[in-house]
Order: sequence, then structure tokens, then C-alpha cells
Amino acid sequence: MKMAHAYCQPRSKVAGLFFAALALSCVAAAQTVTKVMTIPTYPKHSIQGMVITADGYLVQCHDQGYCRIYDFKAKNPEPLADFRLGSSGTGNHANAASLSSTYYKGNKDFPLLYVTGGVASGPMVCHVENIVKDGSSYSARQVQAITLADEFRWDMAPASHYKTDDGFYKIWGFPSWLVDNEEKCLYVFSAIYRTTLPYARHKEQNRYVATKMRLPDVSEGDVVLTRADVLDQILYDFDVFITQSGCIKDSKIFYTFGFGKPRESLKSSQMRVFDIKQRKIVQSLDLAEAIPEELEACSFYKGDLYVMTVKGNVYKIGL
Repeated sequence: MKMAHAYCQPRSKVAGLFFAALALSCVAAAQTVTKVMTIPTYPKHSIQGMVITADGYLVQCHDQGYCRIYDFKAKNPEPLADFRLGSSGTGNHANAASLSSTYYKGNKDFPLLYVTGGVASGPMVCHVENIVKDGSSYSARQVQAITLADEFRWDMAPASHYKTDDGFYKIWGFPSWLVDNEEKCLYVFSAIYRTTLPYARHKEQNRYVATKMRLPDVSEGDVVLTRADVLDQILYDFDVFITQSGCIKDSKIFYTFGFGKPRESLKSSQMRVFDIKQRKIVQSLDLAEAIPEELEACSFYKGDLYVMTVKGNVYKIGL
């Protein structure tokens, strides 16, 4: 297992001032931002993780594990299906969704869907869902639950340590689970400290942490991943607050941030592109003015990047 030690040194005072300025003014704005579709919201169940399949279906997860499917090719705002995930419940925020390239036995319509479950202070769990189409009806069943062992989490208390003696970095919790279909692995994406503004005083010590894990086969049943399952760990500079969710393409993690507030609030809409091979941020997109709404998810379709907002608006992002 490789560790990225280069990013763990404290910044100087001068570097700290630069970091503060960078948080207020991102490197570049997206070339073009175009609204392409608006889907209806779901009363009492906010929009959360989203994916677009290769054949043009938009799978939208909602808080507590509710799910709708749309014809994205036709940009039809009327849902084709409305159902609950097998893992639905009050403890499933469905914060992120990630499609694998693997189909469950007998299923030729939808590949396995990896849904980030739990809540901020709860178990670090991923629900693997098999979505089944039967005629015009759809349903889902959880076929696996993947949980991170407690050894990955630290309590952010002053006397605690997030770095172990052998160079492993613990996270505060509530990671996004992202499938890397090219590498056939899972990435658990989080940070050392929580990324909300009450923890801004730790910004100089904070880092985003991408932990590469083996991808369990569904035949294994429910799995608890331990440090023995870690393949790599990368630390990225921390320069933006409020994690949402993301996706992986071409060895890059595309990730959304913010609550859609004005830029000076440090809660504006932002995107970062984390290069896995180069082990650094390679693109920073300032969407504060183009999308003054809370970003919830992003996904690629036919080579183009799309983001979903909490209001149900889908935007195409030029890179």
C-alpha cells in the first residue's frame, strides 16, 4: 500500500494566507454551463446521489433511499419509475450513487448501483443495489452492504491522532463510496476533519483523503472492510468546503462542493478534479455565479459532465 506523505506537513503562515485567498477565489470558471433538464423534487425526501447510465437513464436517489428513474436521452421530466431502494430507511441519506460495470446475475438492464448510505455520525456504509426492470415496473433489492471498520474513523478530539505510526490517515466519517470501473476498485472519499465551516479553524491541517479499497464481489455477502483491504491512500490539498458527492472517470475523481451560497460565504457551488495518477488537484471550477444552487451529484454521459442540484436542475458543464 502506498501512502502520500508529501501533503501532511503544516503550512507556513504565508502559505496559510495564500490558502485563505484561494478558498475565496478558485482557479478557473467552467467554460460553459447549460441547463438541460429539470426534474420534480420529492416532498420530504431531498435530491441526493445521481447517476446516468450508458444507455441514457438518469437514476436519481433521494434522502431515505427513495429512487426515481428518468429518460435522460429524451430529457423527459416525468419519471419512468418511482420506488424505494432495498436499503431505504431513515438512516440512509443516499448521499452519493455510483454505477459499477458489473451486472447482477440475470439482470441485463441496470448494472449494480453503489449507494452511500448512513448519516453524518452513523456507520460508514455502502449499499449495493440491484435495480430490476419487469415490463414497465421497477424495483430494487440490496444484494450487499459494505462497511468500513471503526479503525478508519477518528473522533476529531484534541487529544486524538488522525495519523497512525505507520503513516495511515483516518477520516472523520461519512465518506462517499465511488466505483472505479477501469481499475475495478472502490474509492472511499472523505477528509481528515469535517468540511463544514464550524471546522474551518482546522483548514491548514485538513486534507481530502481518497482511500483505494478492493471491490468485494457480491458473492461475498455483507463485508466489513479493514485496513488489510486498503490498496492505496492519497491526500489532496484542502481548499474548498462542504463535500457533496462525485464520480470517477479516466483516473480522475470529479467532485461537487457547496450549498449554492455567495462565493464570499465559502459555501458557494464548486467542483474539483482530483487526479489519481498525478495525486493532485488538476482542475478547480468556480460555479458560484453559474449555479447558485446546492450541488448534489455529478455524472458523465456520452463524454459530457452533468451536475444535479437540490432543486432538480441538471446542468451540462464544459471542461
